Amino acid sequence: MLSSGTSAMIESREHVSDFGRLVRRLPVDRRWPQRGLAIRPHLTQTLVRNIERGATRRITTDTAEGLATAFDVTPALLDPRRLGDAVADEATTMDHRAAIQSILQVAPEDLPLVFEVIERLKKKRRNRAKVRR
Repeated sequence: MLSSGTSAMIESREHVSDFGRLVRRLPVDRRWPQRGLAIRPHLTQTLVRNIERGATRRITTDTAEGLATAFDVTPALLDPRRLGDAVADEATTMDHRAAIQSILQVAPEDLPLVFEVIERLKKKRRNRAKVRR
């Protein structure tokens, strides 16, 4: 698990490689130039390139959080260990865990439909909450 301190690191070779592939893919998916990431604080073009290649084995929490901010995502979306911690903390019922397990089995091309349904359910819940007020 990464702590909020600057000295916490991502060190697992396999994890760094996965992290790097994701960091390489997100700007491509968003049609961003690599230097667009490097203009963020603490993110040099060399650092970003090294992370993408898996050459940087130690990624600090600050760097991971800087990349998450640059991509406008939560750090948990970039770092599966953080996501796992959030699941462990928040998936307190068998239904939550079964839902997560089911989503992990959905084909990538079907995920937009799943997200659409989830957004509709969230909107429905917000509307019900407004009516209750």
